[in-house]
Amino acid sequence: MRAILSYLNYLLDTFSQVHGKSISPQIARYKSTLSQKSDLVKNLSSNHHKAHKNGTNFKSLTEEIKEALYSIISPKALEPLFKSKEAQLRNFLIVHLLLNYGLRTGELLLLTLNSIKTDLKTCNTYLVITDTQDRTDNRISKPQMKNVQSVRTILLEKRDAQFIHMYINNIRSQDSKSNMLFLSLQAPYAPLSKSGLKKLIATINEKIKSKHPQFFDKNYVDSIDKISAHILRHTWAYMMLKHSYQSYLDSYNKAQAMENAIESLRKMAGWSLNSTMPYLYASRFISENANLSNIHRITKVGAHYD
Repeated sequence: MRAILSYLNYLLDTFSQVHGKSISPQIARYKSTLSQKSDLVKNLSSNHHKAHKNGTNFKSLTEEIKEALYSIISPKALEPLFKSKEAQLRNFLIVHLLLNYGLRTGELLLLTLNSIKTDLKTCNTYLVITDTQDRTDNRISKPQMKNVQSVRTILLEKRDAQFIHMYINNIRSQDSKSNMLFLSLQAPYAPLSKSGLKKLIATINEKIKSKHPQFFDKNYVDSIDKISAHILRHTWAYMMLKHSYQSYLDSYNKAQAMENAIESLRKMAGWSLNSTMPYLYASRFISENANLSNIHRITKVGAHYD
């Protein structure tokens, strides 16, 4: 079913390219329907399969894995992963945005030069996450926004804003006809595609697996299957929930602090009010918190070994 839905989506993209650059309202409606059906198909896996798949890990990176990741993608890495300084900085920026702002793949690939805006009062820099409908986007498999709630404005940390402007001014080709933020570094400087992003992540995976095979060893409860854009979003959700929960504890009890933290995460991630995704994405923190509470209870009442 997934293959059929993917093929229908490919036909719609191809049809729109053949008959004009702009997508007609009819095709837009068809694509929206296909996206909804794809979400339903993702949930068809049996509960047994999900339990088996998710029982050994939480789909997010530990601090040790994050440190290993940055050690190879940082612009100042001792052994840069990518051949050129330009590629190293661009790819660092891509991974850093996915990991620290919880962007979905489609949201990242839809960023344009116009997505970066400042405010008049503070001169802070923001990422405007929205469907740009850019007519210069000639990618066959076009990125899409997930839903209406995905449209949001994200405040950038000052150094991250500086890195983005550095990339735009010094690395991103000025000769490209595309308005997309992330482009190929080679002529004709086409917008980065889904397959291009997957290839980038695959290169990172291969390097980390060769240097740190223990991170992927299923004998450890905090192991991971692989690093992906989806895993980076999971990791961001874990970090965001943990930080928000600890902040709310100063003013609320534990239950209210958790509820407030989850609602903050929901808004930042672009989830609907009835979505259970915050609990799924942040399962590592929820599990850790529950385990610590249980150990505290056992320690307090005594283990009765005597």
